[in-house]
Amino acid sequence: MSRQIERIEAAVKSSGAHPQDGIVVGVSGGADSSALLHALVALGYRVAVCHVDHMLRGEESEEDAKFVERQCRDYGVAFYVHHVNVDALAKEQKCTTEEAGRNVRYAFFEEIRRKTGARYIMTAHTQNDQVETVLYRMARGTGLHGLCGIPVQREHILRPFLSVTREEIESYCHECNLQYRTDSTNETTMYARNRVRHEVIPALKRVHPGAVQSIVRMTQTLSLEEDYLQKQTEQVIRTMHIENGTYDCRMLAHEHPAIVRRVALHLLKDAGAGQSEPLCEQLCALFSMSSGSLTAQNGIRFFARRGVLTIGEPEPVAPYAFCVVPGMKVQTPHGVVKCEKMTKQDAFAYQKVYKNLLYLAFDYDTIKGQITLRNRREGDRFLSAKTGITKKVKKLFSEAGFTPYMKSTVPLICDETGVIGMFHFGVKKGMDVRENTSDVLLFINDKTEE
Repeated sequence: MSRQIERIEAAVKSSGAHPQDGIVVGVSGGADSSALLHALVALGYRVAVCHVDHMLRGEESEEDAKFVERQCRDYGVAFYVHHVNVDALAKEQKCTTEEAGRNVRYAFFEEIRRKTGARYIMTAHTQNDQVETVLYRMARGTGLHGLCGIPVQREHILRPFLSVTREEIESYCHECNLQYRTDSTNETTMYARNRVRHEVIPALKRVHPGAVQSIVRMTQTLSLEEDYLQKQTEQVIRTMHIENGTYDCRMLAHEHPAIVRRVALHLLKDAGAGQSEPLCEQLCALFSMSSGSLTAQNGIRFFARRGVLTIGEPEPVAPYAFCVVPGMKVQTPHGVVKCEKMTKQDAFAYQKVYKNLLYLAFDYDTIKGQITLRNRREGDRFLSAKTGITKKVKKLFSEAGFTPYMKSTVPLICDETGVIGMFHFGVKKGMDVRENTSDVLLFINDKTEE
């Protein structure tokens, strides 16, 4: 056995997984994942393969799926495939194609892990992927946690190849006579990660030939420091904790600002309020106030009274309803809602300029009778133009993870036929703006305006 084969197999063995555990492995058909699958099979691991066709490269994507299926047939392992239009999904979720693809992959891997009873999920990320990730996060702005890069293990997800380079993987494939597919988009600079790979890393290597190895060492060192700070933060939170949702903030007076910030981020995450920097800064300021409050986007409120922080959601609001006409502005518990009639071109221009607001755009001629703006009532149903499916509004809110407070505040647009639009969910089927639309009735939800 060559040294290269020993190195790859040693990486798999050191992952912590045992052959009898059951492994769901993500295989794209490329060199990295093909090598991981080969090594797992060679070492006698119980394997199930997942392949996600992102539908980005037409026939090439289809051929990748067929290639991985043939690999699985040759190895005698289970094969699961998921086809999804990632571009369309990214637009729907308002995120990048890379983010949408990653979310889909891990959701599919977890689905198959549960279905097969496997203990672990394995992906074939290498040292090169680690460096690309860290540099990309640095460019976007990140803290210590982001600089730690991709973890070797996160819960039941293992990444044994973070200890080896892409070049070593390719050498392994050559020695074992492994065939693999090459993604044509890997050579383009259309995606941010590819620009890091083809432009940034080569430039760093010209500055310092050992740049990749140095960055990997940095992530390992920072991971140790991150682990220590996290344990310190957890200890401080345990000391602060009085009872459910109540904390003594006076104990933070002598803590380092780095620990105070981490406490804030932990409490925000625990409350399901996200971890945005502006919100974190506001909560840090609230810690030192004798009296004050802060409301997060999900409706959760943080109250400070005499050095004690209480985390809780306000009571659902009472039923409300407003009759509206074009040109009218209404203050609702969900923020200011404006109703404007305009041409289709003006409506598109308005939404392009004010990108951060919530909109509902209707074909004006499809609206029947009096328009009402109100919160949810028992029995409300909504036929979505996006899905073409009618569902109870109560069920839509529950599926979206809305809290009781949010359910009571979200404005519904109604005409004499019933619910015709809801912020966060769109407009009723048949009432959306189309090619032949002349006038648009635009509802604008501005949560920043008092």
